[in-house]
Amino acid sequence: MYASDRPVDYLIIGHVSKDLTPDGSTLGGTAAYSSLTAQALGKRAAILTSAGYDLDLDPLSDVQIHMVPSPVSTTFSNEYLPGGRLQSISATAASLTSADIPDDWRDAPIVHIAPIANEVDSSILGIFPQALICLTPQGWLRRWGPSGEVWLENWEIIQDQISRAGAVVFSIEDLEGSEDTIDQISQLCEILAITEGSRGALIFWAGEWRQIPAPIVDEIDPTGAGDIFAAAFFIFLNDGHSPWAAARFANQLAAFSVTRSGIASVPRSTDVKLVERMVSE
Repeated sequence: MYASDRPVDYLIIGHVSKDLTPDGSTLGGTAAYSSLTAQALGKRAAILTSAGYDLDLDPLSDVQIHMVPSPVSTTFSNEYLPGGRLQSISATAASLTSADIPDDWRDAPIVHIAPIANEVDSSILGIFPQALICLTPQGWLRRWGPSGEVWLENWEIIQDQISRAGAVVFSIEDLEGSEDTIDQISQLCEILAITEGSRGALIFWAGEWRQIPAPIVDEIDPTGAGDIFAAAFFIFLNDGHSPWAAARFANQLAAFSVTRSGIASVPRSTDVKLVERMVSE
């Protein structure tokens, strides 16, 4: 699992996490959900990450992992309230830099930079000149104090990172629903997706905005849905589809995920085959 000797189609850079729930701890983090989504879509996924021995990585047994040693894992707790998510951080693993990337992973065609706790050095953006650089940049905005309660800095601190990416995905919560902020960010992006939960996604490309609706499902747990959307969106783009088509595909796959809980929400082969048929009709 900790090898780097196989070709990589989809490289994800960011922490896996230990997510604390009322039923105990579970594996989380964009790197976990997105890598398993990439695997379900037939891609050879790899993760550059950092975690402690307290984290069970068995669900990632088929994913190549390069682990930066750390005494602890990044640890989150999330509480979903009517007004939004209340999130806190109680521990963080080691930072990730360009020096940590195995040489034979540097020609990956898709590089998904996915910080969750401000752990990824932005210099990493400069070492993949041939890749589609994809960002889910929320983690660069996260800050927390002694109590662990998380807040988000203004998006403007990552203008440079956004402008250097081929595709960017934010959630509407990241941007506090501000239309002005969304418009400003779109001016820096080639392709921008704003996920809006059950409403689907707002997509910007070639000077045009389109709302791509999501199917109506019975939601059990939204955790990881945005990460699943992002991976499916990026992969569909890289396979030559338009952002509109990529969003339709990603919405459908993410909708399946919210009908299950935790890491079990990642796509199954039956989900992928069904969605492929749906979007081709």
